[in-house]
Amino acid sequence: MRKSSIGGNRLSSHGSSSSRRSSSAVAPLRVRNDNTHNTQHQSRLSSGTSRLSFGRSASSGSGKSPLGRIGMPMGRLSRGSSAGLRGQNCVPKDPRPVSDKLFQRNCIKKLVEFLSEKLYPHSISDKLLQSPTSKDFFRIFEFLYGFLVPKFKLDKKPEEQIPKIFKQIGYPFMISKSQMFALGSPHTWPHILAAVSWLVDHIHAGESLSSCIDNIMFPPDDDFDTKSEKKIEFDYIESTYVAYMRGQDTFEEYDDKLADVLKQKYYGISGGKETLENENRRLLQEIEVLEQDSDKLRSLQEKEHSLKSDIQRFESYLNELEIHRQNQEIVYKEAEDTHTNTAAEYDEYLHQLQRMKSIYETQEFSSADIDRIKASGMELKRQIDEMENRGASVDQDIWSVEMKLSKEREKFEQSLLQYNKLAQLLKSSDVDFQIGFLDASALERLRDVIKPAVVKCSKQCQDTIIKKTSEKITNLDSLEQLTEYVAECQDEADSVEKKIKLIDEEINIKKQNYQQEIQIKIQEEEVMQREIMEMQTQWKTSVPDAKKDLVQKEQWAAQKRREIKKEESQYLDFLRKVVEEVIDHKTKIQERLETMLKDVTTYRKECEKEK
Repeated sequence: MRKSSIGGNRLSSHGSSSSRRSSSAVAPLRVRNDNTHNTQHQSRLSSGTSRLSFGRSASSGSGKSPLGRIGMPMGRLSRGSSAGLRGQNCVPKDPRPVSDKLFQRNCIKKLVEFLSEKLYPHSISDKLLQSPTSKDFFRIFEFLYGFLVPKFKLDKKPEEQIPKIFKQIGYPFMISKSQMFALGSPHTWPHILAAVSWLVDHIHAGESLSSCIDNIMFPPDDDFDTKSEKKIEFDYIESTYVAYMRGQDTFEEYDDKLADVLKQKYYGISGGKETLENENRRLLQEIEVLEQDSDKLRSLQEKEHSLKSDIQRFESYLNELEIHRQNQEIVYKEAEDTHTNTAAEYDEYLHQLQRMKSIYETQEFSSADIDRIKASGMELKRQIDEMENRGASVDQDIWSVEMKLSKEREKFEQSLLQYNKLAQLLKSSDVDFQIGFLDASALERLRDVIKPAVVKCSKQCQDTIIKKTSEKITNLDSLEQLTEYVAECQDEADSVEKKIKLIDEEINIKKQNYQQEIQIKIQEEEVMQREIMEMQTQWKTSVPDAKKDLVQKEQWAAQKRREIKKEESQYLDFLRKVVEEVIDHKTKIQERLETMLKDVTTYRKECEKEK
């Protein structure tokens, strides 16, 4: 017996046309791919409904989502993203601090890191995302939504299409068409930025869930982490069902592929020692390439870190140069004033010297006057030498005092620079914590304005730390409760899997019994055919009795055939209902697990952000 689709089984014994007709009679009807809605619906059916929106797209052929298993139909993404908001007629208010500058910087940082990590093909920076143009935003949105819908392209009216997409994927807050026409405005862009950040979080959640969804649904059968039989069977049913919905009636290539997969699972990789050695060499080469890439990435990260530190050092150096320039300007002004005063004194001394020379040339002196003048000159020379010595000592004292003052001034400038750096972090709309050059007004402002504001900020920080600590404890308690609840759900899912396994065993037993009954009926039919042949040989001797017996036997055989067909149809209906119920039950369990995983991931991210 070979499975051809979810809807029924095809009997391979004798290749009878009646069994084919009965099998196709209970199979689901094929659906035409008339439009994109039917295509998405067929894609959701082809995934067996147990993978939900994280299955492969059946309509896109070779197109696969960059997230692996995330080929999300639009109608399924709203589940779980707007919890607690259904049934409300009013538009919900966004509880996030969308207008906060710190929140906006965090969203921009998250978006830039994600786009850089995913190799965004256009230029991106923090400055560009502070007030982007419509063209840049449409490129970014098209790139991000491509992770949910592969090969997605915006149409000619993206201002109308993007709000509809956010509404379809379950964004809990309103985005209007008018906001799309004013993207870069200060009152519109924060709300759009918050929506894009929400979309990035959903992509991250889809990536983390797609990497473990198969292990949750189909755990490995052994310790070697190989593909389980249930996973192999599910993939076979999915691929054959997709082929059937496309109009294919024979599935020999899928049967051959299934046989190869089962042989590889139970007998290992075919080809012997040489094939294993080649595979080993190939894997070693891949490991070397990956190690080289990791070394290159590590070196680039180190280079980026060093460049950032160099930028910070250059910025601090530029600030120091600016302060030094201002100080030099002050010193230059003082030197100019001193030079002006010295030049005036020099001119006065020259004028006095000319006057003294004119008096000396016109005056007549006696010998006594000359002796007295010489003695007075010697005394004046002695006084000049004494005054020069005293001036040199005074200059030496002034120089030492100026050196001490310059050192103290450098220390003070460094302290003031460090204070201004810290003051830049304390941004407030009421108080500017930065200080320029100290004077009487600056000291008064430091005492009357800055010091009370700093004390107030310190008190607010302490209150915020206490509040955040209590919130962290509450969130950790909630996380533990959710973890316990997830464990309970996992236990419940395991018990349901055991029940499903028992039902599968019962179905297999019924299949075997049904096959045995069919064999018995076929043997009875062969015995009847032999009896008919014997009766035909005896026809010449007893024609009336033989015809009568022949009619009775044919009637009995036709009745038996009808009963067999009826029983076969009933069994196929029963089998189809059982399979549909099992798949629906698996779908419900998977939806609950996905909801819990999303909640746990959200709480973990919030806890990590608070840390």
